[in-house]
Amino acid sequence: MNKSNHIRTDEESRRQSEGYTGLLAFKLAQTGRRYNREVVRSILRSILFDYLELMTVVVPTGETSVEGQRKVLFQQFLELLSMRHVKHQPVDTYAQELCVSPGYLTKVSKDLSGKTAMKWIREYTEQDVRYCLTNSDRSVKEICKDLGFPELSFFSKFCRRALGCSPTAYRKKAKASRGQIPNV
Repeated sequence: MNKSNHIRTDEESRRQSEGYTGLLAFKLAQTGRRYNREVVRSILRSILFDYLELMTVVVPTGETSVEGQRKVLFQQFLELLSMRHVKHQPVDTYAQELCVSPGYLTKVSKDLSGKTAMKWIREYTEQDVRYCLTNSDRSVKEICKDLGFPELSFFSKFCRRALGCSPTAYRKKAKASRGQIPNV
């Protein structure tokens, strides 16, 4: 939250974010715990809900101005994106669910955050890919299918562009550096 420019936080929120980060790093470094995966997921859910709470403070729901409506649309887009299991979808898919044109969704995203809607989709997808490759024993092909990529070749191409290497190479690097915090 401190590194991105899409919302402003106060000191208490920053300390809370740092606390979550420390706790998440601690739990990710632990191995051999029976319920560790569920604990990490719970921490991530807590972070998400606190982030959404911050967004509702930044974007009041009672606004009726055009700018307020744009903020609400952007918030709804981020909520939809964060709640979807398969995030790797065209902007058209999200725009249709939000009842706006893809161009308008992209313009609102760019105006309010400095990033296009497609950039947001890619970032969220990259986070899911990193998490699955680092914290799952499923095969690359299973992860590819689970994340909604139509073919393994598309998934591999996405990983090479986003992660700088193939999914298998990224997984090997992540396992080799288990003592370090993976980029989730």
